[in-house]
Amino acid sequence: MTASEQHSDDRAAHHPTRSYPEGTILQIDDSVELLRGVDGQIVLMGGSPLRLLRLRSRARTVVERWRAGGPIASPEAEQRLATRLVDANIAHPRIPPGAGPSAADVTVVIPVHDRAVELDALLTSFGDLCRRVAEVIVVDDGSRDRSGDVAARHGATVIRRGVATGPGAARNAGLERVRTPLTAFVDSDCVASPHWLDALLPHFADQRVAIIAPRVASLADPSVIGRYESVRSALDVGPRPAIVRPGTRVAYVPAAALLARTAVIRELGGFDERMRVGEDVDLIWRTVHGAHDVRYEPASVIHHRARTAPTSFAQRRYAYGTSAGPLDHRHPGQLSPIVLSPWSAAAWVAIATTTPVGIAAGVTIAVGSAAALPAKLAMLADPKQAAWRLASRGHLGAGEQLARSLWRTYLPLTVLAVGASRRARRVAVASLLPYVLDHRRDRQHGQQRDARIPGILSYVSLRLLDDGAYCVGVWRGCIAARTTGPLRPRMQNWPGRRPAAEDGNP
Repeated sequence: MTASEQHSDDRAAHHPTRSYPEGTILQIDDSVELLRGVDGQIVLMGGSPLRLLRLRSRARTVVERWRAGGPIASPEAEQRLATRLVDANIAHPRIPPGAGPSAADVTVVIPVHDRAVELDALLTSFGDLCRRVAEVIVVDDGSRDRSGDVAARHGATVIRRGVATGPGAARNAGLERVRTPLTAFVDSDCVASPHWLDALLPHFADQRVAIIAPRVASLADPSVIGRYESVRSALDVGPRPAIVRPGTRVAYVPAAALLARTAVIRELGGFDERMRVGEDVDLIWRTVHGAHDVRYEPASVIHHRARTAPTSFAQRRYAYGTSAGPLDHRHPGQLSPIVLSPWSAAAWVAIATTTPVGIAAGVTIAVGSAAALPAKLAMLADPKQAAWRLASRGHLGAGEQLARSLWRTYLPLTVLAVGASRRARRVAVASLLPYVLDHRRDRQHGQQRDARIPGILSYVSLRLLDDGAYCVGVWRGCIAARTTGPLRPRMQNWPGRRPAAEDGNP
């Protein structure tokens, strides 16, 4: 069992059952499959991390009603089942508007440093939200332009700091002035809408939720990097809602836009002012480990200005990477670049030798692990079919992780190996295949959003620049912090070291 899985189990054991308000609908996650179990049971497979949840007839009826759009009923058993599915990232609550607090319970805090034009655009985009919230506080963090004057012209409260101390310290300065139960943090280089809070506020009807984050998408930009950022922004964590926890599909959310309970953030000590980058990840993980929930809600979207010059683009990715070392000291074991099973690791290492014997050994290991898996899936009516699907998904996913890690995590070693070995050069070329597949997927997603992404050569080049700059930052941060945690893979079995099926019945 991994540390994140153990923490998830501890939360389930000690946290009370949620009490969702009337009219709440439970949205089953897109990853979830319903499989036939033995004795007429149904098994849910999905969530993050992946798990199997066994349902008997009563719970099965409830889940099928939820899948059809029916609301959560009030009996405690049904609320308990809903809590279990939400905690497992198998389902996501859709709480009706008006069940939670209102915009009048929110103070908006905006840190700014030399971004008068961007700040003006952000405050203008708020529209009548500036009148509906309790207060807008702009922390002018040592600006040399007229950022503070722009804020005052929009009617915001201005806190002027003579020396720039960083975004974390600026947010904390604004937090000290907040008198409302909720605080919204928004970066000055974002553009919002008057209604961006509307999809977030209902989540606070759940008393376990401490932070809720919207989707942070890139502003449309016709440049090559701008079009790349439209599908590969480091701040955009995707279109699917989630509970945010390390080791899951959404491990963190950026502080570019957050809505939080003021008392909880103060209790945690706010943002770590010693960190100029990664302070948002640190706060999110401290919140999670402090027995609170953090949720990601992509139904609310805020747009962020991408850095479209190659130098600034690479510098920002490098800066993000440098936070890995300090974060590893604060949260040991949470930054492993690869999470895979020992079987997958052994199979791909053997295949990477590119010798007939190695390839045969790798295929044998992969097939053998799949053949052993049905014993863990005895609760399914057809465990062999599920085993082959899980094994193929696990091995292919591990292969993609390993291929990307050659450029995003182990670039210095890859460069040395490529220079010394023809076989390594073949492996390096083959490792670009996941980027080609990503381009195809991103092109499809871009077409759905009317976004025109770069051609494949530009796309792959930018991915290599993106991952390479981040990798250099990671190594620099690890050397400075004297840690190798963000460079070490983590081994775990799939679907987990726990028993493969858990009882989800109320």
